[in-house]
Amino acid sequence: MLLILSYNSKERLKVGMQMDYLIKNSILLDKTHVWHQQKVDILMVDGVIKEVKPTIPYTNNEEIIDNTGGYISAGWVDLHTHCFDIDSPLKTEADRVGVQMGVTTLVDAGTSGCETIDYFFEQMSDKITCSKAFLNISKIGITVRTELVDIENIDVDGVINKCKQYKGEIIGIKVRESGSVVGENGIKPLQIAQKIAVALDLPIMVHIGNTPPSLLEILPILKAGDIITHIYNGKDNNIFQGDMRVHPSVYQAHQDGIIFDVGHGSESFDFEVAKQAIAQGIVADTISTDIYTENIGGPVHSLACVASKFLYLGLSLEDVIEKISKNPATIIGMEQQATIVQGKTKNLTLFRLDKGEISFEDSKGRQVIGNQLLHVSGCFIQGKYYKVGS
Repeated sequence: MLLILSYNSKERLKVGMQMDYLIKNSILLDKTHVWHQQKVDILMVDGVIKEVKPTIPYTNNEEIIDNTGGYISAGWVDLHTHCFDIDSPLKTEADRVGVQMGVTTLVDAGTSGCETIDYFFEQMSDKITCSKAFLNISKIGITVRTELVDIENIDVDGVINKCKQYKGEIIGIKVRESGSVVGENGIKPLQIAQKIAVALDLPIMVHIGNTPPSLLEILPILKAGDIITHIYNGKDNNIFQGDMRVHPSVYQAHQDGIIFDVGHGSESFDFEVAKQAIAQGIVADTISTDIYTENIGGPVHSLACVASKFLYLGLSLEDVIEKISKNPATIIGMEQQATIVQGKTKNLTLFRLDKGEISFEDSKGRQVIGNQLLHVSGCFIQGKYYKVGS
């Protein structure tokens, strides 16, 4: 069977209602749960999980969701998106890449700076999808792709004030450390950001791209809990630093607690880099898309598509799901939504694993043929169910 890559349109999203649900016949994927990899029924009452058992009888009060042949996990979280719909080269509409694709929580990765973050949260307040944000160290955010060429775009007081104002919603600071972004400023924006981050006890997400600066200049500035995104990029400034062997400093950074994130994007994911890195023990902690309007049609498509590429690369289904649910949810402080916990969990994703020939593309245009594709059928967000797809 030939599988087709597509994203779910808004017209196919059935708006959720607050009611009680009995989800029948799901294979549960949650390594922390006693019923991991077992077929279960899940009863949702008043928006939270009341029971998880092999069989739960119907009482005539619940809406039945038959998930026979499908899986269920904690709600999917995309740690690197651009879901702020403003005049920016990197943007999209949040629910288009969130609930409509079965993703329950989006993290905007620095599209907004301290001058625009108020509008970001105002916009997100009308969305179904849950959202958090990394605040760009540049006050103008990514209104241009060169937001850090002028160091005057860094407003230290503005960053501090907004991080305090939106504590728990701004979950870190984003710095794009590519030569085209920082110009002659090199690692200076990252150094400034790290001083703020340490003072506020926040992580940094740093984008690695073209030099200067090099990754080897960036690594010593980072602390445990910081995030390197685009970890499998195919540029000269990647985790190999000149050949196809992972640089020792990269191993050390990971051992020291630096989080490695995929951040696929239009230019930042290379199948060969990922294949070689995984073989050498560098497996990303989180799988994310770096999705925005220009790459929805390819090569990114959706979080389900990007995650499926790691099934092709040999990761197990349970490991892949953990990297798009538990791991990112924990990083952003949503521990109660990171696993399936009775009386707490409100966000869930229902999906199936389709088998058949499927062509995947990386950011260099390289195509490979896989045989497994994750396909979302619905999700719960804050206890409300949304049916997506066919």
